[in-house]
Amino acid sequence: MSVRDIMESNVNSMMVGDWRIRDGRTVPDTEDIGLGINVGVKLEATYLYADLAKSSDFGQMLSAMDAAKIIKSFLFCASALIKEHGGHIKSFDGDRVMGIYHGPDKESRAVRTALKLNWVVQEIISDKARRWIDWPSSAMVVKHATGIASGEALLIRGGVRNDNDIASIGSAPNFAAKLSDRRTEDGRTFICYRTWLNLTGDAKNFYGADRWSDTQGIVVGGSYNIFKATNDRMLP
Repeated sequence: MSVRDIMESNVNSMMVGDWRIRDGRTVPDTEDIGLGINVGVKLEATYLYADLAKSSDFGQMLSAMDAAKIIKSFLFCASALIKEHGGHIKSFDGDRVMGIYHGPDKESRAVRTALKLNWVVQEIISDKARRWIDWPSSAMVVKHATGIASGEALLIRGGVRNDNDIASIGSAPNFAAKLSDRRTEDGRTFICYRTWLNLTGDAKNFYGADRWSDTQGIVVGGSYNIFKATNDRMLP
């Protein structure tokens, strides 16, 4: 069969064939979902996207080595915090990392990850970057944003044999990714209303006061209320 015939046959099977969808009890590994057949896993989860701001500027205005130092530091710290709070790292995209949280207190664990990452970016990564990198402009600083959203997602395995990975489909992953783009606002951590409703302890309150405030809504396949952290740092 030609490549064209193979693609047409497989797309036809994906479009008209029956799918087998099961409820997930844990965040699946790639191998837990079939590749060549129409299968998927439904999962109630909280998605976190941590995204470094203006990394393209770093690539243009800094040496490749200095830009790499910043991006690698950010991805390492974000990944370490995701794992510390029981999240599963499922995607890297340039200067962005995605974590999936499932099970009890998933919303609060994701938020604690984000609040600690904000402290690390400001107090560790930015401090080291100021010391060891020759900045061409004092206006260049290390900033980021984290978006968090909760809901049901469908996880599928996409790609071809020996080169594939899990893809998450649904409003929660889309919304979290969109929130991580809000880097021009006064705030670094943005969450959806459903996430906010389920927060507990220090993820919701700081010395008795709500950490969060309503901010401008966003439209991603519908209109959603969002909150941003007004006290957005937590010691790791």
